[in-house]
Amino acid sequence: MRADCHIHMVLDGVYWKAAIAHQKERVDEALVRQRLEEYRRCGAEYLRDGGDAWGVGLFASQIAQEYGIRYRTPAFPIHKNGHYGGFLGPGFYAMVQHPGAALTIWCSTAHWSRKQGRRVRTSLRS
Repeated sequence: MRADCHIHMVLDGVYWKAAIAHQKERVDEALVRQRLEEYRRCGAEYLRDGGDAWGVGLFASQIAQEYGIRYRTPAFPIHKNGHYGGFLGPGFYAMVQHPGAALTIWCSTAHWSRKQGRRVRTSLRS
């Protein structure tokens, strides 16, 4: 099985600021489909997206099966505030163990708490 276990569908591998600006207002469905088709042509069967604040990876995860690709994403970037990853979206300020999940992330920005309305749980096992 061919897999890529660290991608960010929102990025283009050229210039991250332009790539994010292009999809900041809305997901470019045609571009996401083009990239998934390129992965399919290369024989990729599994992609693991690191997440982004604009829903690009989440959208890709919803349509990837059309291309025969298993696609996993935490939906948002998992990084601690003040550390690498901030350019992909808001981070967290504390991790707490939670039964049934690998970890519980408490988001520290109004963006995520407003969007999610609760603490965000993610399992790193998938």
